[in-house]
Amino acid sequence: MKIIIPAEIIFAISTLVFTVSLFYASLIIKKLLKLIKPGSKIYISLLFSAFFMLGVTVLHLIRIGVIFPSLAHARSWDILPLLIGAMKVSAFEGGLLLVAGIFAYIPVQLYHVWSSR
Repeated sequence: MKIIIPAEIIFAISTLVFTVSLFYASLIIKKLLKLIKPGSKIYISLLFSAFFMLGVTVLHLIRIGVIFPSLAHARSWDILPLLIGAMKVSAFEGGLLLVAGIFAYIPVQLYHVWSSR
């Protein structure tokens, strides 16, 4: 199993940058909602999305830092449990990424509807 470490690190950095951008987007939406629809709290969904993206970044770094080095030094009878663990972490990481996308999509669409009226 060939792992391209620079690509994995670039992915981790990009998810971290996206997390920061979601956090700032939630602050901007919070200020803009005061003009359009006072009392609305949909910006909290963007904050949840940012926290889920932070979870994706942490899980990815765990996979890079713990599981992949273990695969490099594993014996033949240790490889299958390590691969299953890596796949479970990857599946959970993908699920968190999906949930973060859903939590980011809904408030942006609501803001779009409210601002276009």
